[in-house]
Amino acid sequence: MIITLYTHNKTLVTSPIKTLIRNGEKNADEITIITERFYGGTDLSLCGFVIEAVNSMGTCAVQMLSSSVTENGLELYWKITSDFTAVSGPLKITLKAVSSDNEVIILFDGGEIQVCGENTEDLLPTDVKEQLLSQIEASIASIDDIATQAVNEKTQAFVDNFDPTPIVESCIPDNLVTSDDVREIVVLTSEEYDDIAVPSSDTLYIVM
Repeated sequence: MIITLYTHNKTLVTSPIKTLIRNGEKNADEITIITERFYGGTDLSLCGFVIEAVNSMGTCAVQMLSSSVTENGLELYWKITSDFTAVSGPLKITLKAVSSDNEVIILFDGGEIQVCGENTEDLLPTDVKEQLLSQIEASIASIDDIATQAVNEKTQAFVDNFDPTPIVESCIPDNLVTSDDVREIVVLTSEEYDDIAVPSSDTLYIVM
């Protein structure tokens, strides 16, 4: 389910998800958080955003949020992973805007929500460092996938639009009359072709 939350001043209004989360869920709900782009003289789109949640055991779930600038301000995207649902009971929510120097620019207090249901014994929140490392690795993998896709798309576009006719025609010797005269086809670079003093009359040169 996709749900939208809003900030007001320095409060993240979490009442729409007060009792939404169930113990043991993983990626069941995606939350869009809409906040103002500017706070005072600070452009928050230049900040990184982190959401933290402390459960009833005192352990912390952390997630780095992706963001985008829209006509509504700044949209942040939070996917509720199993680290947030590992322990039943109250979950204290805090949203942080962090500068590139890792300084906290602003804190949004999200109050407490409830993780409903009975605790599952085999579910334990992972270490905060492990959570962040996993998220960084996933981000890198995503960037690699996007880069690979872009390269593949450009390569395919080149192949689809490539017309060898001008290249072939420009390298046909003047004394080559018909295709029956061709005894050899040579593929070479333009520099290699220029080094040929007298092109052979029975050779078709393809410059790549």
